[in-house]
Amino acid sequence: MNGEAVKSFVVGAAGWVRDALPLIVCALALAGASAAGLSGCGAGDPGRQAVQPARSKPSSPLRLFAKPVPRFPVHGYTTHGMYPVAYVKGRPIASVNRRMRALIVRLMDSLAPGTRKAVRASVRGGGPGGSGGSFNFISLDERISASTREISLLKAFVECLPGGTECYDWFSATLRVPSGRLVRLPWLFSPAARRAALRTAERVVRKDVLSTSACARQSAHDPDNGAYYRRQLAPANWRGYRHFALTTRGLVIAFRPGDIGYDSCGMFLTPTVPYRLLEPYLSRLGRVMVDGVRRPVWSRP
Repeated sequence: MNGEAVKSFVVGAAGWVRDALPLIVCALALAGASAAGLSGCGAGDPGRQAVQPARSKPSSPLRLFAKPVPRFPVHGYTTHGMYPVAYVKGRPIASVNRRMRALIVRLMDSLAPGTRKAVRASVRGGGPGGSGGSFNFISLDERISASTREISLLKAFVECLPGGTECYDWFSATLRVPSGRLVRLPWLFSPAARRAALRTAERVVRKDVLSTSACARQSAHDPDNGAYYRRQLAPANWRGYRHFALTTRGLVIAFRPGDIGYDSCGMFLTPTVPYRLLEPYLSRLGRVMVDGVRRPVWSRP
């Protein structure tokens, strides 16, 4: 091979290596990352884009219509009230609607044994028994949002024991759309920031509750039970904040009678905690849910 041929071969080989090297490196990297499901190379390649955080599609409001709640499973009790059923593009979202109904049935089933026991005790004592008892799933106070990403409901209801006692309570459910998976409040925040997020919410809640309710203030300083009521608001106590809703104005939290004050203090519905205060602590799921919050459109299916 003469000098010119050698020179031509070397230049050509160098060019080939220069052009092929990125592909070889990319192929080796993808071979090592095949478990992650990556494929392809290049700036505009779907494989490279896949390692970037996925952008959620813009959300739009869901259409809801009101459906009668299932019958309360205690003889002699009447049942009143409606719950939301979600539609998109004229079709029911089956998984969401099944889960919402199942949560309401679970609530009723959890209340029924105590109600039956109270009814039997009332009958033995010469009381009215189950006659006149009622379960009212009505809009005494309701917060709701619904979109193609989420549906979030916080609703007060009435379930009175014989004699009209222990009537008021809360029902809440926040579901992903369209899967119908239940979302709990801690999941909206990244694990390392959950305590800080709840502390932020606690400051808003505590300031409002203690400044507006003399009953709550008295409960918090009760020598016997005050420590319990204060713990219910503590940032470490996620269970105390289990009733919540995502609304278009922010996060709303509710407390049952006896949660943060005497039973006689009644229920508490806190002021809205603005999302701007919680934004630094949101998890990826939390951002998707919060960004997707919309006011629903009520109609007939």
